[in-house]
Amino acid sequence: MPRVVRAATGRNSTEIWREKFEKPLGLSSVFAWANADSAWAFGSSGTCRDYARIMQLMLNNGRWPGVEHPIVSADYLRQIVTPQTKYAPYVNYSNNCYGLLTWLHADATR
Repeated sequence: MPRVVRAATGRNSTEIWREKFEKPLGLSSVFAWANADSAWAFGSSGTCRDYARIMQLMLNNGRWPGVEHPIVSADYLRQIVTPQTKYAPYVNYSNNCYGLLTWLHADATR
């Protein structure tokens, strides 16, 4: 995914993350995502407050106080919480525990 971001924007994921997320959310100085330009599946570290702010952004449908436009589109956030694994040729298989690039609660009724 980092290569796709670079090809589409001409910028590294780290630059975009710092500008569009880290600064507006007011993440702490200890927050780091060392491998954001190579792999997104792991590697970030920060305080509980940092991660709480990221999750609050999701609960706010991508909006953040003091930021005029949404940081993340509400449509994208809806896709994140919708199971995404029922595609051809696996039309009979759907893992309701996995959304778009994130894990969901195992109980699909929640």
